[in-house]
Amino acid sequence: MREREHEAEREGSAEALAQANARMRVLSAHLVDAQERERAHIARELHDGLGQMLTRIVMQLHAARSSASPAQAERCHEDALDLAQQAIQQVKSMSFQLRPAQLELLGFVAAVKATLDRQRDATGLQSFVRVRGEAPQRVVPAYAVALRILQEALNNVLRHAAASHLVVRLHFLGDNRLVMAIGDDGCGYDVSATLAGGMSERNVGLHGMLERAELMGGRLRFRSRVGHGSVVRLSL
Repeated sequence: MREREHEAEREGSAEALAQANARMRVLSAHLVDAQERERAHIARELHDGLGQMLTRIVMQLHAARSSASPAQAERCHEDALDLAQQAIQQVKSMSFQLRPAQLELLGFVAAVKATLDRQRDATGLQSFVRVRGEAPQRVVPAYAVALRILQEALNNVLRHAAASHLVVRLHFLGDNRLVMAIGDDGCGYDVSATLAGGMSERNVGLHGMLERAELMGGRLRFRSRVGHGSVVRLSL
Protein backbone atom coordinates (compact mmCIF):
# COMPACT_ATOMS: atom_id res chain seq x y z
CA MET A 1 0.00 0.00 0.00
CA ARG A 2 2.73 2.43 1.00
CA GLU A 3 4.75 1.52 -2.07
CA ARG A 4 1.78 2.37 -4.30
CA GLU A 5 1.34 5.68 -2.44
CA HIS A 6 5.04 6.52 -2.87
CA GLU A 7 4.85 5.59 -6.54
CA ALA A 8 1.79 7.82 -7.00
CA GLU A 9 3.60 10.66 -5.27
CA ARG A 10 6.63 10.20 -7.54
CA GLU A 11 4.40 10.18 -10.61
CA GLY A 12 2.61 13.30 -9.38
CA SER A 13 5.93 15.06 -8.75
CA ALA A 14 7.22 14.07 -12.19
CA GLU A 15 4.04 15.35 -13.84
CA ALA A 16 4.23 18.64 -11.91
CA LEU A 17 7.87 19.05 -12.92
CA ALA A 18 7.02 18.35 -16.56
CA GLN A 19 4.24 20.93 -16.46
CA ALA A 20 6.56 23.48 -14.86
CA ASN A 21 9.19 22.84 -17.53
CA ALA A 22 6.55 23.22 -20.24
CA ARG A 23 5.43 26.56 -18.78
CA MET A 24 9.06 27.67 -18.60
CA ARG A 25 9.59 26.82 -22.28
CA VAL A 26 6.49 28.80 -23.23
CA LEU A 27 7.60 31.78 -21.15
CA SER A 28 11.10 31.61 -22.65
CA ALA A 29 9.62 31.61 -26.15
CA HIS A 30 7.45 34.61 -25.22
CA LEU A 31 10.50 36.40 -23.84
CA VAL A 32 12.48 35.86 -27.04
CA ASP A 33 9.50 37.01 -29.11
CA ALA A 34 9.07 40.14 -26.97
CA GLN A 35 12.78 40.95 -27.29
CA GLU A 36 12.63 40.55 -31.06
CA ARG A 37 9.59 42.83 -31.29
CA GLU A 38 11.42 45.39 -29.17
CA ARG A 39 14.50 45.23 -31.40
CA ALA A 40 12.35 45.58 -34.52
CA HIS A 41 10.69 48.66 -33.04
CA ILE A 42 14.04 50.24 -32.18
CA ALA A 43 15.36 49.42 -35.66
CA ARG A 44 12.37 51.16 -37.26
CA GLU A 45 12.83 54.21 -35.03
CA LEU A 46 16.51 54.43 -35.93
CA HIS A 47 15.95 53.95 -39.67
CA ASP A 48 12.78 55.97 -40.21
CA GLY A 49 13.53 58.72 -37.74
CA LEU A 50 17.14 59.27 -36.79
CA GLY A 51 18.64 57.74 -39.94
CA GLN A 52 16.61 59.89 -42.30
CA MET A 53 17.31 62.99 -40.24
CA LEU A 54 21.07 62.38 -40.38
CA THR A 55 20.83 61.84 -44.13
CA ARG A 56 19.12 65.21 -44.50
CA ILE A 57 21.88 66.85 -42.44
CA VAL A 58 24.53 65.43 -44.76
CA MET A 59 22.57 66.63 -47.81
CA GLN A 60 22.31 70.15 -46.41
CA LEU A 61 26.03 70.26 -45.65
CA HIS A 62 26.86 69.06 -49.18
CA ALA A 63 24.54 71.72 -50.58
CA ALA A 64 26.24 74.41 -48.48
CA ARG A 65 29.69 73.34 -49.64
CA SER A 66 28.74 73.29 -53.32
CA SER A 67 26.66 76.49 -53.29
CA ALA A 68 28.06 79.49 -55.14
CA SER A 69 25.91 81.84 -53.08
CA PRO A 70 27.12 82.72 -49.55
CA ALA A 71 23.53 83.44 -48.51
CA GLN A 72 22.33 80.05 -49.78
CA ALA A 73 25.26 78.31 -48.07
CA GLU A 74 24.36 80.03 -44.81
CA ARG A 75 20.72 78.88 -45.09
CA CYS A 76 21.88 75.31 -45.68
CA HIS A 77 24.13 75.49 -42.63
CA GLU A 78 21.21 76.79 -40.54
CA ASP A 79 18.94 74.00 -41.79
CA ALA A 80 21.61 71.41 -40.95
CA LEU A 81 22.00 72.86 -37.46
CA ASP A 82 18.24 72.77 -36.90
CA LEU A 83 18.10 69.13 -38.03
CA ALA A 84 21.01 68.25 -35.74
CA GLN A 85 19.12 69.72 -32.78
CA GLN A 86 16.07 67.65 -33.71
CA ALA A 87 18.26 64.53 -33.94
CA ILE A 88 19.63 65.19 -30.44
CA GLN A 89 16.11 65.51 -29.07
CA GLN A 90 15.10 62.27 -30.75
CA VAL A 91 18.07 60.44 -29.22
CA LYS A 92 17.13 61.80 -25.79
CA SER A 93 13.53 60.68 -26.29
CA MET A 94 14.56 57.17 -27.34
CA SER A 95 16.96 56.95 -24.41
CA PHE A 96 14.19 57.97 -22.03
CA GLN A 97 11.83 55.36 -23.44
CA LEU A 98 14.45 52.62 -23.05
CA ARG A 99 15.61 53.58 -19.55
CA PRO A 100 14.67 56.92 -17.94
CA ALA A 101 17.60 58.41 -16.05
CA GLN A 102 15.26 59.31 -13.19
CA LEU A 103 14.73 55.62 -12.45
CA GLU A 104 18.32 55.17 -11.30
CA LEU A 105 18.95 58.69 -9.98
CA LEU A 106 15.71 59.56 -8.19
CA GLY A 107 13.73 56.33 -7.95
CA PHE A 108 10.61 54.73 -9.36
CA VAL A 109 8.05 57.37 -8.35
CA ALA A 110 10.12 60.15 -9.93
CA ALA A 111 10.45 58.10 -13.14
CA VAL A 112 6.68 57.58 -13.26
CA LYS A 113 6.07 61.32 -12.81
CA ALA A 114 8.66 62.16 -15.47
CA THR A 115 7.00 59.73 -17.90
CA LEU A 116 3.61 61.36 -17.36
CA ASP A 117 5.08 64.86 -17.59
CA ARG A 118 6.61 64.10 -21.00
CA GLN A 119 3.31 62.78 -22.30
CA ARG A 120 1.41 65.78 -20.92
CA ASP A 121 3.82 68.22 -22.56
CA ALA A 122 3.62 66.39 -25.89
CA THR A 123 -0.11 65.59 -26.02
CA GLY A 124 -1.94 67.66 -23.41
CA LEU A 125 -3.26 64.55 -21.64
CA GLN A 126 -3.91 65.54 -18.02
CA SER A 127 -2.33 62.96 -15.72
CA PHE A 128 -1.91 62.52 -11.98
CA VAL A 129 0.01 60.22 -9.62
CA ARG A 130 -1.33 58.98 -6.29
CA VAL A 131 1.07 57.17 -3.93
CA ARG A 132 0.36 54.97 -0.91
CA GLY A 133 3.04 53.39 1.25
CA GLU A 134 6.76 54.07 1.18
CA ALA A 135 8.79 53.40 -1.95
CA PRO A 136 11.99 51.37 -1.47
CA GLN A 137 15.26 53.29 -1.54
CA ARG A 138 16.77 51.13 -4.26
CA VAL A 139 15.30 50.30 -7.65
CA VAL A 140 14.50 46.61 -8.11
CA PRO A 141 14.28 44.96 -11.56
CA ALA A 142 10.52 44.52 -11.22
CA TYR A 143 10.06 48.29 -11.09
CA ALA A 144 11.80 48.70 -14.45
CA VAL A 145 9.26 46.24 -15.86
CA ALA A 146 6.43 48.21 -14.22
CA LEU A 147 7.71 51.36 -15.91
CA ARG A 148 7.73 49.68 -19.34
CA ILE A 149 4.17 48.49 -18.76
CA LEU A 150 3.17 52.06 -17.83
CA GLN A 151 4.76 53.36 -21.04
CA GLU A 152 2.87 50.81 -23.14
CA ALA A 153 -0.39 51.56 -21.34
CA LEU A 154 0.10 55.28 -22.03
CA ASN A 155 0.76 54.57 -25.69
CA ASN A 156 -2.49 52.58 -25.89
CA VAL A 157 -4.44 55.39 -24.22
CA LEU A 158 -3.03 57.98 -26.60
CA ARG A 159 -3.63 55.86 -29.70
CA HIS A 160 -7.06 54.45 -28.99
CA ALA A 161 -8.83 55.84 -25.92
CA ALA A 162 -9.40 59.53 -26.78
CA ALA A 163 -9.04 60.19 -23.04
CA SER A 164 -8.64 63.58 -21.40
CA HIS A 165 -7.55 62.45 -17.93
CA LEU A 166 -5.39 59.63 -16.61
CA VAL A 167 -4.52 58.62 -13.03
CA VAL A 168 -1.70 56.32 -11.93
CA ARG A 169 -2.03 54.87 -8.43
CA LEU A 170 1.04 53.33 -6.82
CA HIS A 171 0.68 51.22 -3.68
CA PHE A 172 3.93 50.04 -2.08
CA LEU A 173 3.23 47.06 0.18
CA GLY A 174 6.70 46.32 1.57
CA ASP A 175 9.19 43.61 0.59
CA ASN A 176 9.46 45.35 -2.82
CA ARG A 177 5.84 44.45 -3.63
CA LEU A 178 3.93 46.92 -5.76
CA VAL A 179 0.40 47.40 -7.04
CA MET A 180 0.07 49.89 -9.89
CA ALA A 181 -3.29 50.90 -11.36
CA ILE A 182 -3.55 53.04 -14.50
CA GLY A 183 -7.03 54.45 -15.13
CA ASP A 184 -8.32 56.68 -17.92
CA ASP A 185 -11.65 58.30 -18.84
CA GLY A 186 -11.49 57.29 -22.49
CA CYS A 187 -13.88 55.42 -24.76
CA GLY A 188 -13.14 51.99 -23.28
CA TYR A 189 -13.16 48.64 -25.10
CA ASP A 190 -14.32 45.04 -24.87
CA VAL A 191 -11.42 43.29 -23.11
CA SER A 192 -12.46 39.72 -23.95
CA ALA A 193 -13.06 40.49 -27.62
CA THR A 194 -9.78 42.39 -27.91
CA LEU A 195 -7.68 39.61 -26.40
CA ALA A 196 -9.55 36.77 -28.14
CA GLY A 197 -7.83 34.78 -30.85
CA GLY A 198 -4.28 35.17 -29.60
CA MET A 199 -1.78 37.86 -30.47
CA SER A 200 -2.57 40.08 -33.45
CA GLU A 201 -1.73 43.55 -34.72
CA ARG A 202 -4.59 45.11 -32.76
CA ASN A 203 -3.67 43.60 -29.37
CA VAL A 204 0.11 43.10 -29.54
CA GLY A 205 0.63 45.86 -26.94
CA LEU A 206 -1.71 44.24 -24.42
CA HIS A 207 -0.12 40.82 -24.89
CA GLY A 208 3.34 42.35 -24.52
CA MET A 209 2.31 43.87 -21.20
CA LEU A 210 0.91 40.51 -20.02
CA GLU A 211 4.15 38.76 -20.96
CA ARG A 212 6.33 41.29 -19.12
CA ALA A 213 4.25 40.93 -15.97
CA GLU A 214 4.19 37.13 -16.11
CA LEU A 215 7.94 36.86 -16.69
CA MET A 216 8.50 38.85 -13.48
CA GLY A 217 6.11 36.62 -11.54
CA GLY A 218 3.43 39.31 -11.46
CA ARG A 219 -0.20 39.58 -12.52
CA LEU A 220 -1.78 42.03 -14.94
CA ARG A 221 -5.52 42.63 -15.26
CA PHE A 222 -7.46 44.76 -17.74
CA ARG A 223 -10.85 46.19 -16.81
CA SER A 224 -12.88 48.23 -19.27
CA ARG A 225 -16.31 48.79 -20.77
CA VAL A 226 -17.16 50.57 -23.98
CA GLY A 227 -17.90 54.18 -23.13
CA HIS A 228 -16.67 53.90 -19.53
CA GLY A 229 -12.87 54.20 -19.65
CA SER A 230 -10.41 51.51 -18.65
CA VAL A 231 -8.06 50.38 -15.87
CA VAL A 232 -4.83 48.39 -16.08
CA ARG A 233 -3.87 46.82 -12.73
CA LEU A 234 -0.40 45.36 -12.17
CA SER A 235 0.62 43.37 -9.09
CA LEU A 236 4.30 42.55 -8.58
